[in-house]
Amino acid sequence: MLEMCALPEEEHHSAWVAQRLPAGEVFVAANEFRIWTIPDEPSTNFRFSESLHDALQVIGWWNPTDGAVD
Repeated sequence: MLEMCALPEEEHHSAWVAQRLPAGEVFVAANEFRIWTIPDEPSTNFRFSESLHDALQVIGWWNPTDGAVD
């Protein structure tokens, strides 16, 4: 599953995150982000833009202290 969005920030203007689904699972979503837990580092099951955490912190959508996404 791949989610991406434009960000209201000049340096970090977009972000994306991808999560591997287990074999045999199906993912359906409409107009709402479904990936809320993102690891600190990419892994076999997660990939994301290099500046994801920095970009989300700049616009106030992520707090590195508690890992919360607003």
